[in-house]
Amino acid sequence: MWWDDFDALARTLQVRRALTEGPDGPCFGPCKALSSRVIPLSPALVARLQQHRRQQLEKRLELGPRWVDDRLIFSTEIGSLLDRHNVASRFRARCRKAGVPARRLYDLRHSVGTALIASGVDAKTTSELLGHRNVLTTMVHYVHPRSEDHRRAVGKLPWAGAGA
Repeated sequence: MWWDDFDALARTLQVRRALTEGPDGPCFGPCKALSSRVIPLSPALVARLQQHRRQQLEKRLELGPRWVDDRLIFSTEIGSLLDRHNVASRFRARCRKAGVPARRLYDLRHSVGTALIASGVDAKTTSELLGHRNVLTTMVHYVHPRSEDHRRAVGKLPWAGAGA
């Protein structure tokens, strides 16, 4: 993500490039077909990103020409790309500290899909937010019903409350 993808006034973040592993190391390229999208952000997240930007600018001023890339929203302390292995390791450590099962960072997409559907968001909107071209991709691979979802669904049947 680059800072030009973030619009604080509109409270949005554009997803328009993907970080991939090229022959010379990590590089930015286009998103998969039709997965570019605009994600609405909560006011709290916008405020946190603005605070992060101020802190990053202060660090950049401190380092001067040693700062590597001023486009990156998330970077190392010198403005270079984060190493995916270090990010994954820190994420697992935070999961352990929080007492939750360690997962891949990418698995949070599954959690978001499941939470959106469980909150009553329709499948099409959920699919678009996740950047899927096809709703079936979202529903088959990214949404995982829980036993309480099954119980709630069965409870909605017209005869669910009938005495036996």
